[in-house]
Amino acid sequence: MANKEIIFTFDGTDISVELGKGFRSGSRAEVEADKYLKGIAVKDKVSHKPHVHTESGQVIYTG
Repeated sequence: MANKEIIFTFDGTDISVELGKGFRSGSRAEVEADKYLKGIAVKDKVSHKPHVHTESGQVIYTG
């Protein structure tokens, strides 16, 4: 699998995406970025209580 490059620019709550190297012509930045952002999505209102995040995005408090 070839290395791929996605460039994310975060400006406050705005995120812009640009495809770098390794993508086929016609690939859409939004579609490719969505695959990666789902794994690192910011969870609103997660306090500093001990917790874990599941793969599906749920927050489980552990203490």
